[in-house]
Amino acid sequence: MRAYIFAALLFTAVTSFAQKTSFDGYKTVNGVKIYCKVIGEGEPILVIHGGPGMPHDYFLPYLNALAKTHKVILYDQRSTGRSGIPKDTLTGCTHKNMIEDIEGLRKAFGIGKLNIMAHSWGAKLAVIYALKYPANLKSIVFCAPATFNHDYDAVMQKYTTDNAYTPKYKSAKTKIQMMHVSAIEIRMRLAFLSLMYIPENIEKVKIVFPDEYADKQTALMRGLSSDYKTYDKDYYPLLGKITCPVLVIHGDADATPVEADERLAKSVKNGKMVRMAQSGHFPFIEETEKFAQVVSGFVK
Repeated sequence: MRAYIFAALLFTAVTSFAQKTSFDGYKTVNGVKIYCKVIGEGEPILVIHGGPGMPHDYFLPYLNALAKTHKVILYDQRSTGRSGIPKDTLTGCTHKNMIEDIEGLRKAFGIGKLNIMAHSWGAKLAVIYALKYPANLKSIVFCAPATFNHDYDAVMQKYTTDNAYTPKYKSAKTKIQMMHVSAIEIRMRLAFLSLMYIPENIEKVKIVFPDEYADKQTALMRGLSSDYKTYDKDYYPLLGKITCPVLVIHGDADATPVEADERLAKSVKNGKMVRMAQSGHFPFIEETEKFAQVVSGFVK
């Protein structure tokens, strides 16, 4: 039995309105069963989730607002969520595999050029994909993206650590520590807590632990570690090769310095940045309607 652990979801009637689901199932991509869910109608947007290892569920119901105007394609990366574990559990989940899965999904859904929305760590996959398959891209939206070298690591770590112990977050932190959930969920929520504009919004982040969670995490981390050195490099000098329109969405309460997101927007050929003043690392959760309007307007 699949074990799902949900946080309390606080959302408005608008965002909870279920959009039409046109596909809910599996696509076999590069020999692996990849779970996909497609909601809404219109110009398609492929959503690349963060993590690694955090499935697509945390986008819902919040991307229902975006699905009013676009076909939103959500998927779980291999060895994540409902997706399968590759037969090669040692090197089957490399960065290279992840990139080829994006290309495989483009073909599986019959899309000529992709609009991609990449969140957090998923931004790294989007950049690697863009550098390899530039002709297959129409646009990229980077939502609270990871940084593209290690210049900002110390600043981000200090922000996360210091912020978690401020009075603003103290009550929410105590509430998380008293939750009757697994220790790993508590650690994850505490890690995200200081990245929220409103601490109580941590309750809106849906955290899911699927069947075979331990096996999937093991295969995922083994694979990503096997080619980590190849893909752990300074990408900023390479970003000029990305010529499609790029939107960077920065939440002012995120740990990522605004300078890093500005640098990303300036490094690509055709980029711009939008700041969301009442958001942290999850703008689609904290400013749902504004986020949908910004992304929809950009993709159109």
